[in-house]
Amino acid sequence: MKRKQCSTRILAILLLAVMMVGFVPLQESASFGGILGATAASAEGGPTKILLWNEIFEDWNYNFFSQKFEEFNQVQSDYVLEVEFMTADVLASRLAAAQASGNAPDIYMTRYNFLPSLANNELIMPLNDVFAPSVFEDYFDNVQDMISYNGQYYAIPQLLETMQVLYYRKDLFEEAGIMEAPKTWDELYEAAKALTTPDRFGLMVPGFDIYHPFWSWSWIATGHSLINDTWTEPTINNEGNRKLAAFFKKLYDERLVPEQPSPFVHITAFGDEQFAMQFSGSWSWNNLKNNYPEIAAVTGVVPVPTLDGKPGTPTSTVGGYCYVLDAKNKNVEGSAALLNWLINDDPAIMADFFKLTNFTKTSPRRAVEALLNRDEAASVDPMLIAVSEINRNAISEPIFPADISVTFMAALADIVLYGVDADKAFADADQTIRDLIIQNDLPAKAPR
Repeated sequence: MKRKQCSTRILAILLLAVMMVGFVPLQESASFGGILGATAASAEGGPTKILLWNEIFEDWNYNFFSQKFEEFNQVQSDYVLEVEFMTADVLASRLAAAQASGNAPDIYMTRYNFLPSLANNELIMPLNDVFAPSVFEDYFDNVQDMISYNGQYYAIPQLLETMQVLYYRKDLFEEAGIMEAPKTWDELYEAAKALTTPDRFGLMVPGFDIYHPFWSWSWIATGHSLINDTWTEPTINNEGNRKLAAFFKKLYDERLVPEQPSPFVHITAFGDEQFAMQFSGSWSWNNLKNNYPEIAAVTGVVPVPTLDGKPGTPTSTVGGYCYVLDAKNKNVEGSAALLNWLINDDPAIMADFFKLTNFTKTSPRRAVEALLNRDEAASVDPMLIAVSEINRNAISEPIFPADISVTFMAALADIVLYGVDADKAFADADQTIRDLIIQNDLPAKAPR
């Protein structure tokens, strides 16, 4: 591994890469922040203390994991776990300062797309000699790739979150005589056309102001990312992306989708019956079930259609959260004991968590998925069925600079919305990305 000093730039990544709200101490609210187990600090000759920094999310998420962390302290006596819950921006800020001073926690939560920078700068510990090979073998193949860097594993994955699924109204499909959800782009077009009325669009597609869902749309069209693996060449100027642009232009030109799409991250307009189909992330399922239960009852969830409908094509990126050990961790054995107990051993622990999410988040483990597939209720849950299929073939979120995605999106928008010739738009975008590669010395920063 090429050794680099921890630079100001890497600290800035940790400080600025996420946007959340501030830290609220536990004593001010039972639902936010604070330290668990702090009163049980290790005495001389007593149990070893383990310090974990965990990002905080919804109340139910906090309640689940705080309970599990307390259980860990109760079921064994060798270690005392202390956990600090904090929001993403606070965790990033404190972590940058702690790593700079050599006082980072033993374990902390991070995102998969941060792992290459953390590993490359030797801020986190390789785990091949910490956990048994069977631990990593139980993770799905694409998850093993997501937590790897230069032949080493660097994280224990907690969950996966699917960037894009297709929500569709089963009752409207039946009324229109459409027998099943679309599997190909042609079928999606025909369904959108049949379902469009003067009062309702057949489909809502992601807008060109958000590039995250288009990583997978381009992959569906081309079979690869926007730049090559060595970050030396753009890979956008091709027939696949021209087909993608032509498909979206057809949807817009025939007014099967709104000229101004509603936000991709929300499903409110779908719940208000403005669309018969909508692309959004798996997280929108809870919004629909909680706020529009009547609509949720007649909504189906399936993977994004592909060009040919063949199974196995990646149709979504997948993100999520994982745990890493700080490179200077002095309690490696205890850290491994915790993560094995919580994540890697009994699959029932995390299976219960994923049930709480309504399967809007899924497990990276084969054993957990197998257990859920034997559960009478879970095995027929439409979201679990959909995301299980999607996530087995999903691609990880890209870690190349956002300017590359922005450039690609601008080219698509020019073609679809403003009638710019596709050959010209993609040629210009290709050159812009080549300039970005040179200006930012991207080949030297490629993770693999």
